[in-house]
Amino acid sequence: VARDSARNVVLAELYVEMIREQLNEYSYPATLAGLDYSIYRHQRGLGIRISGYNDKQAVLLEAVTQALKTPTFDESTFNRLKKRYLRSLNNQRKSDPARLASNRVVNLLGLASWTNDQLEAASATVYYRDIERYGKTLFNEGEVVSLVHGNVNKTVATEIFALLEKFLSDTKPTPVPHRSIVAIESGKRYVSPVESDHSDAAAFYYVQLGDRDINLRAQSFLLSRIIESPFFHELRTEKQLGYSVQSFAFPLNDVPGMAFSIQSPTVGPAEIVSAIDEFLSAFSERVDSVDAEEFATIKSGLLNQINRNDQRLADRSNRYWKEIDDQRFDFDSRDKISAAIEDTTLESVQLMMNQLISDSRAGRLIAYVNGKAQKPDAPAPAGVVIDDVAAFKKQQKPIPPR
Repeated sequence: VARDSARNVVLAELYVEMIREQLNEYSYPATLAGLDYSIYRHQRGLGIRISGYNDKQAVLLEAVTQALKTPTFDESTFNRLKKRYLRSLNNQRKSDPARLASNRVVNLLGLASWTNDQLEAASATVYYRDIERYGKTLFNEGEVVSLVHGNVNKTVATEIFALLEKFLSDTKPTPVPHRSIVAIESGKRYVSPVESDHSDAAAFYYVQLGDRDINLRAQSFLLSRIIESPFFHELRTEKQLGYSVQSFAFPLNDVPGMAFSIQSPTVGPAEIVSAIDEFLSAFSERVDSVDAEEFATIKSGLLNQINRNDQRLADRSNRYWKEIDDQRFDFDSRDKISAAIEDTTLESVQLMMNQLISDSRAGRLIAYVNGKAQKPDAPAPAGVVIDDVAAFKKQQKPIPPR
């Protein structure tokens, strides 16, 4: 009920905003005492994070959970926060075109992901009485997943978890499903226009490279390292297509993929996409010419990046939490992807490059913005046009969660 419709996303976001507002007075002295907290909506429900000095964390957690369970809302606060939420949705439309295009691709691939237009339309149907009802049903069903680490022992962690169990004592234990994403059929090329008032044009070009497979992900990581510098040099430095030129591995929920993003003040989306296609076609020869020594250097650099030490406690928290959220309770993802990279052959990366340039061997999804500086009738990138985001998702097969 925090993500299964655009309306429920709006309700969850506004519910969280009102809880934050309610806790403002309480959280200020907590901050002075070296504690910090956040409440947020995420893809599988609501998240609570508490950090800082450990001796009073349980006290703060109890206050937060109490506010969630027995909120004290009023209609004037709701109306003010709803206006603020709508402003934030509107402000996101003013983002850089490259970001707007990237967000659209993520919206199209995520089966439980909603566009700003969908959220704005849903907001029109949400009133104060709906928030009151929503709060009473939000914790009827669900599950609790928790992580405690740092300057704590098992006894303290168990005591903190007991608070959460008490908080959800009336909740019917119910597994919450993980996200599925859209499988793009090999040989298909979809394009999706995105509206923007910005003068620049942009395109975000995504290639899906298979199902969930750690070896394919390893190959895509290595291939992206080979491509990124020449892509930037040729399209940014030599051809001067735009000041924002990027290429990178783009795994979504462990589904291997690669993405190419260009924002340009001078050329339109069709020219951007053509330039990317031309680069990839020509670059296959460059990948074929990589020798064993160069490949070993690329591998070493990637492994150093993956296995570098956490710089802050928050970095470690995020890494641990991703393992838990992905249901990898051995906490060994880095070891496994490192082993897969070590075992990846140059030949397999070269084969993936062939897949990357062949329309028939991969699915492609391109979101684009036709900047205001471009002609209104400027040609669009070639492909099957997605006019209706919801209809597109219903027509595609899902790649189920891990």
